[in-house]
Amino acid sequence: MLAGFGLLAGCDQVQLAWNQHVDPLTYEDQAQSQHAPGSSASKNNSNASVNAQHASTPGAAGTPGAAKTAPASTDALNRLALFGHVDAPAAGAASGSFRQVSFAMEGADFDPAADPTGQWLAFASTSMSPQADLFIKTVDGAAITQLTTDPANDIMPAFSPDGRRLAFASDRTGNWDIFVMDIKSGQTMQLTTATTPDLHPSFSPDGRRLVYCTQSNAGQWDMVVVELDQPTVQHHIGEGLFPQWSPVDDQIVFQRPRQRGTRWFCIWTIALNNNEPGRATQIAASGNAALIHPCWSPDASRIAFATVLDPEAAEAGDDAKPKQADVWTVAIDGAGLERVTDGEFVNLQPAWSGDGTLFFVSNRSEKQLENIWALGQPQQPAVNVPEIQTLPAPGSAPGSAPGSAPGSASATGTASANR
Repeated sequence: MLAGFGLLAGCDQVQLAWNQHVDPLTYEDQAQSQHAPGSSASKNNSNASVNAQHASTPGAAGTPGAAKTAPASTDALNRLALFGHVDAPAAGAASGSFRQVSFAMEGADFDPAADPTGQWLAFASTSMSPQADLFIKTVDGAAITQLTTDPANDIMPAFSPDGRRLAFASDRTGNWDIFVMDIKSGQTMQLTTATTPDLHPSFSPDGRRLVYCTQSNAGQWDMVVVELDQPTVQHHIGEGLFPQWSPVDDQIVFQRPRQRGTRWFCIWTIALNNNEPGRATQIAASGNAALIHPCWSPDASRIAFATVLDPEAAEAGDDAKPKQADVWTVAIDGAGLERVTDGEFVNLQPAWSGDGTLFFVSNRSEKQLENIWALGQPQQPAVNVPEIQTLPAPGSAPGSAPGSAPGSASATGTASANR
């Protein structure tokens, strides 16, 4: 079993997210020291500077009459807003109303991506083999359909706005490249062919462009925009890691590290004008935690992200796995900070669906296996707090309108079977 949230998306991706000295091409099974075949990537001590993950998540969805999760205390939120410090939750603290969506009994399920309707969930999994493959399922069902079966690793799926295609990263050519698959036919097109690694694709709202991150020969991570009908024409839009395109406009959210001190990651956005980048805006930062895995809400009014408290301590551990990580949401202007999870578990990789359901990866199951979970009922913001080192993002709309209705009912059963 991969130690910690699976290939590049769990432990390794989190470590990449806070540590600028980690080579992101690691897909080593830390428990068994097994390497996936067919790939030239391996763990090393690269000094390459890793950029903060770029992602934004529109506002937390709220439904009239929906039960609210126990909010974090006002004092704790103020400490984060004013001083950049994240309080460590007490073990066993209330974690809200959550439901399990995937049911891996070995390995891990990770990299969740919901289709625009909120009815389908694509994800990567090592539950069937040591190498990661892509699967798809209905949100409220247990049956899973395997989309990729090659002996390499396929990770980081992203739905097109029309829900017909998946972009993903794969090392099937011996290098991490971006591919696009037609979900119905299975026909797959390789989009990038460079010798440097390309990861984390995300579609533009019109479905005609992709943004992804690529590592230069010098080790720096940059964000690149390509036209799907002209993939050789590339627009480099700045330093950053794990970009995600806004579902409503030409803004991109990502993570980027400080250039001094701890060099931990913060959440940033950048607006494009004819594929040319404007000024980057920092949305959230912390003095004692790495802020990683950002994503947009359906209306792009909020951003969800994960916090890894004291990442240096986690990095120093035997398995380099964080002991505790939580999911938060914040308005695009840095206000309305809200903690979604609050407990002793490791909660990472938030992903919003078009219907307002917030998915995330967690080890909160009985056997502490990494699976995909969802917020059972969307929350109202707990409290408004001062801005967290932020300025309004260029072209962003102020406010934090609530999202749409909660997602479908709990998944039925715990056994997953390929169709």
